[in-house]
Amino acid sequence: MRRLLKYFLVLLFIGILVYLFLFELIIPSAAETSIPYKWHNVPLGHKRDVVHSYVGAPAKADKWEAQGDGWIRRVNANELSLHVWYNKDTVATCYSIRFLYLDWLVTRHYILRNDSLAVALP
Repeated sequence: MRRLLKYFLVLLFIGILVYLFLFELIIPSAAETSIPYKWHNVPLGHKRDVVHSYVGAPAKADKWEAQGDGWIRRVNANELSLHVWYNKDTVATCYSIRFLYLDWLVTRHYILRNDSLAVALP
């Protein structure tokens, strides 16, 4: 009985290590490689029109969503999304690239990149 418990605990520990290795290291690294090239250098500090000409038309081009635009790229059943936020003068101030991993058993959200303009206060 003790021996069976030891084997079970060792297998449980190995399973947890595999889970952590897969979902904390492998999947985000693979998602990072599937980011479209133009999403790597979002032109922060430029007007909305410049961002649109560089990245392309947003997913909801007809709507202005809470001072920001969003782009979506589907990879198999998973989803990459880029969201750019603007200030009142429609200057891009920050962006975020997120990855949604969907599987029949697990759903995980990852923030792959985010950046913002450093605004100097007077």
